[in-house]
Amino acid sequence: MARNMTARYPSMLDLAQDVRALLENRVVSAYESGPIAELRKWVKRNKALAAVAMIAVLGIAGFGSWAFVARGAALAERERVLRLSDAKTLDDLKARMESLWPAHPEKIATMEEWLGEARKVADRLAQHEATLAELRARGTPAPHAREPELAAFKTEAADLAQKLQAAAEGDKREALKTALAEQEARIASLEAEIERTRPHEFADEADAWWHETLVALVLDLAAFLADDRYAETVKSVEERLAFARTIEARSIGDERAAWDQAIASIANKDKCPTYGGLTITPQLGLVPIGRDPDSGLWEFWHVQTGERPARNDQGKLVLEEATGIVFVLIPGGTFWMGAQAKDPEGRNYDPQAQSDESGKGGQPVEVTHDAFFLSKYEMTQGQWRRFVGANPSCYHPGNYQRDWSREGRPGDLLHPVEQVSWDDCVEVLGRLGLVLPTEAQWEYACRAGTDTPWWTGRDKLELDEAGNLNDAYAKAHGGGNWVPCEMDLDDARTGSAPAGTYRANGFGLHDTIGNLWEWCRDGYGYYVALRQGDAERQVQGPLGRVCRGGCFAGASGSARSALRFNDMPERRVFTLGCRAARVVED
Repeated sequence: MARNMTARYPSMLDLAQDVRALLENRVVSAYESGPIAELRKWVKRNKALAAVAMIAVLGIAGFGSWAFVARGAALAERERVLRLSDAKTLDDLKARMESLWPAHPEKIATMEEWLGEARKVADRLAQHEATLAELRARGTPAPHAREPELAAFKTEAADLAQKLQAAAEGDKREALKTALAEQEARIASLEAEIERTRPHEFADEADAWWHETLVALVLDLAAFLADDRYAETVKSVEERLAFARTIEARSIGDERAAWDQAIASIANKDKCPTYGGLTITPQLGLVPIGRDPDSGLWEFWHVQTGERPARNDQGKLVLEEATGIVFVLIPGGTFWMGAQAKDPEGRNYDPQAQSDESGKGGQPVEVTHDAFFLSKYEMTQGQWRRFVGANPSCYHPGNYQRDWSREGRPGDLLHPVEQVSWDDCVEVLGRLGLVLPTEAQWEYACRAGTDTPWWTGRDKLELDEAGNLNDAYAKAHGGGNWVPCEMDLDDARTGSAPAGTYRANGFGLHDTIGNLWEWCRDGYGYYVALRQGDAERQVQGPLGRVCRGGCFAGASGSARSALRFNDMPERRVFTLGCRAARVVED
């Protein structure tokens, strides 16, 4: 509260530490400092111990010696409190890491402040290691639970070394060399872990407690400083900060000409009548990459999720494993959501329509929504793995060396990511500044102006080459046992298909029919209000979350434009993935 800003606390953490010190009868940095203050506070906290110490020390060396001993005890206690404080501070720093997403310019100052606090704690790692070494010198090393595993590793290494010595030159010898080197690396890693975590026995229970506390703190700090951009580490925030400092230049400043062209084109009712004169501004993190040659809609590259896609001679996108998310700017407007099975001449007639696909009175609902961005493809395994550092999918290249198709080509990271829960998707997309689409947005984009059961028409035979379903090919190649097969369809797949395999709908979107179910943002419910702007259903309570679009293990009925399915937000299955969306920023 000082009038001079430089005299105030530099951060809330410093203020909190002083408040804690006041409550615990310790030195408050705002108005007390030095050894005398330390001693006075220590005596107040330890009156009985101070009295005993005074009597004993006075009998030996007088008051002056007592002051020295008491001060030493105070400093020792201060060091112990510092160690406990570092453990608490480390936990607080990790808890605040989620608030440092997305990696956008407005987060730069907060990230810089966080890194400053993190480095102060990290700089004390050597001090804590030295204290731990001193403490261990007073104890006796005890057996470690992983020592039998280490002994087995060493036996295997000795066996490999013996085989290598007897092997002749050639591929076998080289393979043995590689295996031995890998085993020696495992041994070194395990030896280091055993040394860091070895239990010790102490005569003093306090020493045993401090040993356990210090081991945990040292391990946590070492992990905090690891060279891992995907974990809770300083490095992960450093990389986040580096990206935040460049995203504006990479997506807007360096792409000014592309943005000027896109903005003018979208606003021109003659060139882009679908947008109705929509006016947008440059969107942070996106780069315009032209119009789809068939739909005429503008497409945008999401910089943070991978490399910029190229177009071939026909203007079609050429996808690679490293390609980032491609967004389509979906126009705003009004449409009829849902389906009804009562009136063949009525709107959105679908003989398979269910009761939860319509509003009150069993009729489709008129929905108005704003323009939004929606991914042209389901999110790929490559895009997920690049950002998260892991691939949770069942159908990943390491598990299935080829995709289950007529071509039998090698599996790749262009397959859609699956086995991701709604919770996973909300967290990961949120860190990227993205969202799941509402189910109204999803259905509008899927229909692309149609009112038929599928965007392809009323006859399921028209689904040929438009989607990936449970069909004759799956039946003949190990699938087809989940539900009744569409024996008059053949999409040449048993499992999921890579992004862009099948033809796109009228908005240039792929795989809105089959391939994977896709999470939507809404809770599962109906007869509820839709929010203005994005038309999200205002569902209350811990309900299941909506899934749309069907999957490769489902029949054609499950892939109808209006069909609604739901699952619990924590559930992960190999037939369920996601498609990213994004708000159009002002």
